[in-house]
Amino acid sequence: MALKFKNPWGKGNREFDKWFGINGTALEGAVIPIKRNITDVSLLFNPSGGALRGQDAYGNGHFGAPRSGGARKHMGIDILTIVGQDLVSPVTGKAVNYIGSSSGKPMIDITPSDSAIEIEKVRILYVNIPSEINAWSPYTVIGGKTLIGTAANLGDLGYPKDITPHIHVQVMIGGKWVDPTPYFFGP
Repeated sequence: MALKFKNPWGKGNREFDKWFGINGTALEGAVIPIKRNITDVSLLFNPSGGALRGQDAYGNGHFGAPRSGGARKHMGIDILTIVGQDLVSPVTGKAVNYIGSSSGKPMIDITPSDSAIEIEKVRILYVNIPSEINAWSPYTVIGGKTLIGTAANLGDLGYPKDITPHIHVQVMIGGKWVDPTPYFFGP
């Protein structure tokens, strides 16, 4: 059965058409199946199944891309979403959903439970907290299975209305934010 998606940008958006075709049916390979074996390509499950956000009118979603006119660097990656789509945990561990104190944006921190994984924390921004989850209350998640929330509408969070929908993902190792790309998309 083909997955159907509504184009949030309107007809003729090249980014949407590239992944979902002009009629909204997911193209072969456009959406990575969430139930895939993570050892095939990556260490972590892709929460949305989307691709890495490339360059758009508001910047680039790659790690280290310039922000604030070059004053700082992007300390994570942006993974494409469809507004309102379910997002799954990228790893098994303990999760906490909350609103960032300095950013005011919804986010989730996940601490992996597998001591063999070098990752200390995975942080995902722009995740609407499920109604049954209490903010700041830790809960157990299973990688690729547990719903951690839905993709937020970035326009509702103060970003331009036509910014490409995405989640922002960070990975911490050794107390520092590192490039998450190989952990989600393979070497």
